[in-house]
Amino acid sequence: MRGNYRDKELFRIFALAFLVLCTSSAIAQGPFREDDWIAWGDARSINDLSVGQDVIYVATGAGIHRYDRYGQAWLTPWFSVPLAANRMLLLQDVVLVREDPLSHEVYARLRDNRWVRRGVTADYWEIVDPPGESLRLRLSRGGGSAATPNQGLIAPLPFQVNQDGSLSNVYVSWKFSRGIEDELGPIVYAWKGFGFGTRDRYSLRVDLFPAGPGPSPGMDVTADDIWCAGRLDRHGGWVWHRDRSSESWEFFDPDYVFGLEPANVQALKIGPDNTVWLATSAGVMFYQDSSWQRLRKVDGLPTERVLDVAPFSGGAWIATSFGLAKIDGTPPVVFRPDPETSPLPASNPFTAVVLDSTTLYAAGNNILLRKVGEGLFDELDAPPVGTLSALFARDQRLAVGGTNGFAWLDGEMEWSQLSSNLWHGGAVFAIDYNGGFWWLGTDRGLVKIDPKTKGALLFGPREGLPGSAVYSVHGEGDWLWLGTDLALVRFRWNSPMRSE
Repeated sequence: MRGNYRDKELFRIFALAFLVLCTSSAIAQGPFREDDWIAWGDARSINDLSVGQDVIYVATGAGIHRYDRYGQAWLTPWFSVPLAANRMLLLQDVVLVREDPLSHEVYARLRDNRWVRRGVTADYWEIVDPPGESLRLRLSRGGGSAATPNQGLIAPLPFQVNQDGSLSNVYVSWKFSRGIEDELGPIVYAWKGFGFGTRDRYSLRVDLFPAGPGPSPGMDVTADDIWCAGRLDRHGGWVWHRDRSSESWEFFDPDYVFGLEPANVQALKIGPDNTVWLATSAGVMFYQDSSWQRLRKVDGLPTERVLDVAPFSGGAWIATSFGLAKIDGTPPVVFRPDPETSPLPASNPFTAVVLDSTTLYAAGNNILLRKVGEGLFDELDAPPVGTLSALFARDQRLAVGGTNGFAWLDGEMEWSQLSSNLWHGGAVFAIDYNGGFWWLGTDRGLVKIDPKTKGALLFGPREGLPGSAVYSVHGEGDWLWLGTDLALVRFRWNSPMRSE
């Protein structure tokens, strides 16, 4: 009987070791530090404010925002945070946040009634039991006192604070939610559906910090700017922009910005002339010379269902559900391929389009096209990766992603191909090449491909990814910018403290 038990234990240990070895080739392993994942979710639902020793805390629908009491600046928000057990936690729907005045540990209660705690010197969180009576009493004090906007507050144009405490911007108004006053001087206000405002008690000037951006299927960055967008609507679906030298976001609301209309944003790209292009379900929208413009089918588009955009200086190529088109000139003119000489690009549905210098590539269904300069379109042999859904071309590197896998051209100009089974299936939505690796945005998460070993690592919610699908990827040295179904994300993929 004893030997039987020992045999079972040995079998269990070997089985566990085998499972770990098999999994490590496909799932990212190793600890994640705080700030390896920096995410901006839709934090415009504000549930609680409190004052700690050094920080004012704001509990929101997308994590905990923090205001430095002494430096009077916003700190990195807590949204995707590490747990003590080498796992990650998404602080979604935080309804209460408090700092223990004795230990200075931070406690937060989530919408599902779970409590979490972060130690003073720890860079991870723990899931804990609900506070006992004595601790609950200490936490209930919260620090600070309630504050409401005073009449006569000065907001930056075109905003204004109204007599009832609401915040207005042209045709839009946001109700005052709550506020807190710090004995050191800072006052933080919150407006439902907008975000935060801060001021010093000795000044009537309010600095505004819109709390976004949230889901970002369309995303692109330059050395100076960050742009992202998801669903545009009249209830808070905005185009978001941030100057990288600024602490706050600005937004463009389709409710009052001429040239923007309610739509689903499929792709967002910044052109070499800094024009911002949106491929949407309601045509093409672009930001140029401080104003938005929109092109529709009546302006010459093949259809208003535009799925991708490839900018160049002065215009852009677009991929639609009914062929390709080129937008060029001022005012913009739409040019379409001749259906007689180029029947495939004229009417075939295309999901992705990209420019590598003067060479255009377009993908759709099982078709891969190339156009060099002003020449005609050539059809290339597409690798069997399912319906083509993503395309990459830069510095003479070419890669495609589909519903069943990923492929790239190697040095011998032969396709190297990987099945999506390596990352548990899932279509490829975006591709980038950074740090010697291929990076794929998929509907299972972020996938890292080593082109030498052809191994794959999946970074999903367990590893800290805020969201379950990645629609856009932009590499930037040791960091990746990701647009997910939940947030705009910055990921430090090359952290020296982490092994994979």
